[in-house]
Amino acid sequence: LASDCIPSEISAAIIFAFIFGGCYHNSAFYYDGMLKEKRYLANHDASVQLKYVSEGRVWVTSGKVIDKKNGVVLSVAHGIHREVTKIFVRMPPDAEDDEWLEARLLAVDFEWDMAIMTVDPAKAKFQREVVVSVRNSSELESERVYLVSYPFGFLQHTPTFGYIVSVHPRRSDIGDIGYPHLAVHIWAQRGSSGGSLFLQSDHKLVGLTRFYVNGDSTYPTLLFIPPEKIREFLDKNGIKYNR
Repeated sequence: LASDCIPSEISAAIIFAFIFGGCYHNSAFYYDGMLKEKRYLANHDASVQLKYVSEGRVWVTSGKVIDKKNGVVLSVAHGIHREVTKIFVRMPPDAEDDEWLEARLLAVDFEWDMAIMTVDPAKAKFQREVVVSVRNSSELESERVYLVSYPFGFLQHTPTFGYIVSVHPRRSDIGDIGYPHLAVHIWAQRGSSGGSLFLQSDHKLVGLTRFYVNGDSTYPTLLFIPPEKIREFLDKNGIKYNR
C-alpha cells in the first residue's frame, strides 16, 4: 500500500471515496451512531496526512498525532526514501487550519517500518491525540476495528470497518517481514499506509497500516504493525504518549 505518488486518476478516487466513505457504513462491522461518538471524532481529529517531496515527486501516507503538546506524529517509514528532501503534515479538512506544515524527522526504523516526525506545535495547534492500547496482538483476535486513513492522497478521511483475523506469523508468502503482524479483513487504498487502526470497543490505537496480502473481493486482508511494536518504538525513542 504505501506511500505511492499522488495519482492522476481523480475520478477513480472520488468514486472510491463516495462508495466506501458512505455505503460502507452499512457494513456488518459498523454499528449505528459510532461515527458520532466523541472518542471516534477525537481519533478523526488526531489523524493527519503526510507528504514527502523529492525532486518534484510527491509521496503520501497517513499518520496520527501521538503527542499534541510537542507536535509529534507517528507513521510508517516506507514513505521515506533516501532522496526525500522535505516532509510536510496536513490536518483534517474540518480543523481550523488545513495547510501543509513542514515537519522534522525525529526517528525512523526501516526494519519495524515506523517513523516519528515533529511539527512546530505553535503552528500545528493539534487539539487531539490518540490513545495507544496496552493490549498485545495475541489478545485481539476477532475484535472489531475501524481504520482512519487518507486514501489516494486526498484530504478526505475515509473510515472503513472490519475485524482482526489473526496474528500473522513472522515469515510469510511475502518474505520475512521481521515480526508478527495483525491480519485484518478491512478495506484500504493507496495513501492509507500508516493509517490508524482502532478498536471499536474502546477506540484505542492497535495498529498501523502496512501491507496488503490477499483476499476476495469482499474482504481483503491487510497486515498491520501491532500495538506492542508501536509502544516499543515510542518507548525506545523517549516519546510521551497516552495509553
